[in-house]
Amino acid sequence: SRPTGTARIANGATNGCDSIVQVQLSFATTVSSNVQQTLCPGESIQVNGTTYDEARSSGTEVFPAATKSGCDSTVFIDLSFHPAANGTFTSTLCEGASIQLGGVVFDQSNPNGTIVLPNASVNGCDSSVQVQLSFDALVTNVLQATLCQDEQLIVNGRTYNQSNPTGSELFKAATANGCDSLVQINLSFYPAAAGILQQALCEGEFVLVNGQRYDESRPTGTERLA
Repeated sequence: SRPTGTARIANGATNGCDSIVQVQLSFATTVSSNVQQTLCPGESIQVNGTTYDEARSSGTEVFPAATKSGCDSTVFIDLSFHPAANGTFTSTLCEGASIQLGGVVFDQSNPNGTIVLPNASVNGCDSSVQVQLSFDALVTNVLQATLCQDEQLIVNGRTYNQSNPTGSELFKAATANGCDSLVQINLSFYPAAAGILQQALCEGEFVLVNGQRYDESRPTGTERLA
């Protein structure tokens, strides 16, 4: 505001007289700069030892004697932040199935949670995903049947008969929703139908049973009638 003028310095000369000084000042241009950045949620920067983040997004920092001329440098900070990238992942899985998301395994014991996908949003920020899983119950059916003594059933490639009347068979992805189906097999068997043919014949007589001849030379035997 007063760059020039004349100053009298009493007895300032070498001979003891007053000295007159012409004062002419010039001023270096003020050096200032702006820090304007858009950060991801949760990020921060440090300027001159001060942390700027979402809670403190603007301010002024002075760097003493930082310019070439030795003057102070002023930095104006003005930060903005991308909106948070949040999403939801919902799915229905089969009983016993699991899925891995963001390095975390989700299953029936851990069906819900939040994962962070680094740099996954459109602006390069992290994306937060809320995981919500549900599970379809295993479909169980019971196969009960009563068979004749020598009959058998083949279920899922395995034979069930009198020596192996019960068991379980798992059919992969057999239900309408693509889940496994469990079939419980429980067989029972009709009792054998046995009869006795006792007959007295005259010498030389015979009877035919099931196409077999029974006579004096073959008086006994067993026939299975299908």
